[in-house]
Amino acid sequence: MPEKRKQLVGLQKRLDRRSDLTKETLLKCQKDQLEILVAVKMGVGSFISGKVQLPAKELIEIFLFMRCRNVNCNSVLPVDDCDCKFCSANKGFCSSCMCPVCMKFDSANNTCSWVGCDVCSHWCHAACGMQKNLIRPGPSLKGPSGTSEVQFHCMGCNHASEMFGFVKDVFVLCAKDWGLEILIKELDCVRQIFRGSEDFKGKELHIKAEELLSKLESKSISPLNACSIIIQFFNHAGTKLNFPASGVPVKELMPTEANIGKDASCMLPSTSTPSKYTVYNLNSSGGRHEPQMNDLRQNSLKAALLSDPKIDDEFHFGKLSKKDGFDSIESIVRVKEAEASMFQSKADEARREAEGYWRIIRLKSENLEEEYAEKLGKLHLQETKERRRKKLEELKVLEDSHCDYFKMKLRMQSEIKGLLERMEATKQQWV
Repeated sequence: MPEKRKQLVGLQKRLDRRSDLTKETLLKCQKDQLEILVAVKMGVGSFISGKVQLPAKELIEIFLFMRCRNVNCNSVLPVDDCDCKFCSANKGFCSSCMCPVCMKFDSANNTCSWVGCDVCSHWCHAACGMQKNLIRPGPSLKGPSGTSEVQFHCMGCNHASEMFGFVKDVFVLCAKDWGLEILIKELDCVRQIFRGSEDFKGKELHIKAEELLSKLESKSISPLNACSIIIQFFNHAGTKLNFPASGVPVKELMPTEANIGKDASCMLPSTSTPSKYTVYNLNSSGGRHEPQMNDLRQNSLKAALLSDPKIDDEFHFGKLSKKDGFDSIESIVRVKEAEASMFQSKADEARREAEGYWRIIRLKSENLEEEYAEKLGKLHLQETKERRRKKLEELKVLEDSHCDYFKMKLRMQSEIKGLLERMEATKQQWV
């Protein structure tokens, strides 16, 4: 096998040195010849196995690195006209199915072992990313300043994508369809990804993955229960992260409509009625002769007061405790403070996200400016070369004309000299 491998590498080098294998030349080849050429150049034997049937046009594009050599992908290169430094520097690289580290294509999906970038959608093997330190802790993109999280740093655009949310989405959406073997493999991948995590949620996920792995290997827990546990962990972690700095329990941050209605009903008598009430008999003649609006106001007031059992008891006694009124006001104040802290955290998160987008925009702008300057420099260099070539041609024309003039001058001098000699000889003969 090593000898055949060397022969294949030698054939590939010879094909690379062939400058005559252009698109026009390849169009004249038979399809069998194209399949052999593509199989040798790409090192993929499936092109000549008979299982892959591609038209001659696509075979030529694969040979010329204009189409992905993965027959299951078959994307036109570069994918989505990507002009990143990695796609530009590596001919034949497909960002949809190839790992930029090992340069091998992969059609895996619904897995944590195949991670992608949030911006340019370049994918990479998780093992290759950890080997090249592309998956490492970095400053948090959405969390408070000074915190860190495990991120995937793309080789194409240098963007950092957080891994906790990616792993959470994979497990929540796909874990229910996994068997025991796949679940163990995915948990082991998660354990390795978050091994060097420095943040709390990453460390907790690493510990939880190790715990579930040990239980699954010892068969002390079923895969279904393990999936439920890890999904509950993700949901619980997401709930805790929604209100990181409010200092108020979740129940107080998200009050139910019944609680809010109760608080409102407690506030109503304390703000719109005096501290003492007299129970009016609506069936009495005095009650019937009062205006209709007053009756409606009394009915709504009584219904609001009777909605709370404690207030109902005090209503019948004709007196309302001020302490309950103050407690209800304080509870509503706490709810409002919790809402304010929640909205503030959301605003901070939006601001950090906007700052992240601004950083991406600045990075893109800098890259575009560099590319523009480089292209402009190349254009100026080409113009300078063209002017130099024209000047050299003009100089050559002048040199040729000067040379012709010099030759003509020498010829005329020799002719004049000969004429003078003949004149002198004729003169001597006459004398």
